[in-house]
Amino acid sequence: VTKIEDGRFNFVIAISVLAHFSEERTVAWFTELARMIKKGGYILFTTHGYTSLKKYHDVEKVMAGDRYEFLVQKLGGVGFNFNGFPKTNYNKDLDLDHFGMTYYTPNWFERSLGKLFTIEGFLPGRLNNNQDVFVVRKR
Repeated sequence: VTKIEDGRFNFVIAISVLAHFSEERTVAWFTELARMIKKGGYILFTTHGYTSLKKYHDVEKVMAGDRYEFLVQKLGGVGFNFNGFPKTNYNKDLDLDHFGMTYYTPNWFERSLGKLFTIEGFLPGRLNNNQDVFVVRKR
């Protein structure tokens, strides 16, 4: 593995990548991205949020009502929820304590990572009427 030097990038894109890590790993990934991005550089990334919850519950019918209500309340409070995927032959080599389905809000991002980044743009559900799009700038 080659280490990428500090401040190498002006802009990073992460589509449906940072939508699948535990809170611990999400913070670790953004901390590492902050190291690699120049001051004033940007990250465009997507994650699950309220629009995803509504889609999975109302449209795709893959989320039970009680689970939906629990997640809506949790996002309104803590602002972050992670559930590891069940182990299958497909994902048997993944660390499912840290890889699964993640939902978070701009408020969580600002509380947890606001020392590193400012939110410059937020478009709820903009990726396929599902994932939220964030544009953040490194402080």
